[in-house]
Amino acid sequence: MDFQNGDVKLIITKEGFDIDLKNNFVEMTSGFESAIFLSIFGGNEEDDYSEATKEKQFWGNRLNGNQYRSRTLKFINGSYANAQNLQLLEKNILLDLNWFIEENIADTLEVDCSIPNFNELKIDIRLLRDSKLLANSNYKLNWKAQ
Repeated sequence: MDFQNGDVKLIITKEGFDIDLKNNFVEMTSGFESAIFLSIFGGNEEDDYSEATKEKQFWGNRLNGNQYRSRTLKFINGSYANAQNLQLLEKNILLDLNWFIEENIADTLEVDCSIPNFNELKIDIRLLRDSKLLANSNYKLNWKAQ
């Protein structure tokens, strides 16, 4: 039997996210890609971060002490693609990823968002520690235009 090490790599799909198979094996990652992905896309849109919607937060929060209550996905789905919202999106992503700093995993978070094409959002994220790259995650997804 072949064993796989690391985290399951998550990919964006039209329905949300899923796992990917390569050569009949679940694709794995040895870095922070899954943690980054869940931090920014792992929330429930109906969770407004209040005590009243605590039961609607990400199901994975019931499994361990990490609290993934993503602002990013809610912001993308509740706003239009424009320059002002691009800046607000970057701030939301930084808030969702700040636990990497708090847990002393990384000392620098770099986020760059752009709208390369109509209705398309590109997100580039870099985690660094002591100026060394720990993770580089890139996403392309649809974002409704105004």
